[in-house]
Amino acid sequence: MSAPTYGRALLPVGLALLVALALGVIWYGKQPRGETPPPQKAEADRAGRLPDPAQPRGGPPGPQMGSGYPRMGGPRGMGFGMGGPPSEAQQAQGECVSQVARLSAALLMYSMDYDDRLPPATRWGTATYPYVQSDEAYRCPALNRSSRYAYNVNLGSARRAHLPEELVSLFDSSTAVADHADSGSSLCRPPRHPGGNSVGFLDGHAASVSEAGSGALRWRPAANRPGPAP
Repeated sequence: MSAPTYGRALLPVGLALLVALALGVIWYGKQPRGETPPPQKAEADRAGRLPDPAQPRGGPPGPQMGSGYPRMGGPRGMGFGMGGPPSEAQQAQGECVSQVARLSAALLMYSMDYDDRLPPATRWGTATYPYVQSDEAYRCPALNRSSRYAYNVNLGSARRAHLPEELVSLFDSSTAVADHADSGSSLCRPPRHPGGNSVGFLDGHAASVSEAGSGALRWRPAANRPGPAP
């Protein structure tokens, strides 16, 4: 075979190789590089933020903070609601319930230090003062400085272990006398606060009790005499 004839035979082969090389370059140029961000990150970067790792991909968003969580209320027995900030009277009532709970706890601490006996009825405030260290704690914050709490006279010097925990220990009283004690005769009527009187119980908690609910308060250990004395 002569040289010109041999050259003409190789020409189609060379053209085919060039076309294959060109197609390979084009294909390679379309492949993703390591420095190119994935589609999700690129989209998030264009939006000016990174994707939230807490949200599942390809599905609906997860639960939002606040949904399904219980809301916090006021002191036990209150129930002002969460529609807005409490009024001045409601705020004073919440402070009053907190003070009565504090004093009820002081009664328990006293009994722990005195052979399970509660303070004497004639000087319960004086006896519990070392556990409170505040004169203001014995006065209702809703009224003037003479408005005080009273002690259930039936608890005077009694052994706490022998008494039911639902007995009234302290309450909003109409008296202005320190260390006053009775069986509910000085319980404020009508109640001192919009939601009722602040009442403490022997187990140490306090609540706001409405006028309708005051008849169910228990003042004496005997189950057949739950109401306040006349």
